[in-house]
Amino acid sequence: MTKKTGCPVCGFDGPCAGCYERDQLMAELTNELMEQARCNGMGGEREAALLGKLERLERENAVIREDLATTYKTITELRGQVAESLATIKTLQAYVLLLEEALLKKAEGEEISHDESR
Repeated sequence: MTKKTGCPVCGFDGPCAGCYERDQLMAELTNELMEQARCNGMGGEREAALLGKLERLERENAVIREDLATTYKTITELRGQVAESLATIKTLQAYVLLLEEALLKKAEGEEISHDESR
C-alpha cells in the first residue's frame, strides 16, 4: 500500500488551490463564529448584570414607595392635628376676648354675669 500524499478532498497530488481557498474560508468563518460567540457571551453577561441591577432597583423602589406611603400617612395625620390645634387656638382666642371684656367691665364697676366670663 502506498500512502497517498496530496489533497484529502480532491486527491490532487500537491497544493490544491481550491481546497486551500476552502480551508481559508473555513478558518475565516470559524474565527467569525468564535467572535460572534464571544460577543453573544458578553451580551449575555451584560444582560444578566442589567437584570440584576433592575431587580435591585425594583426592590429599592418598593422600599421607597413604602416609606413614601408612611410619610404621606404621617403628614395627613399631622394636618388633622394642626387643624384641631387651630380650632382650639380660635376657641381660646375667643375665650380670652370674653375674659378681657369681663375684666374691663369689672374695672368700670359693672356687674359680670357668669355667662359673660366663660
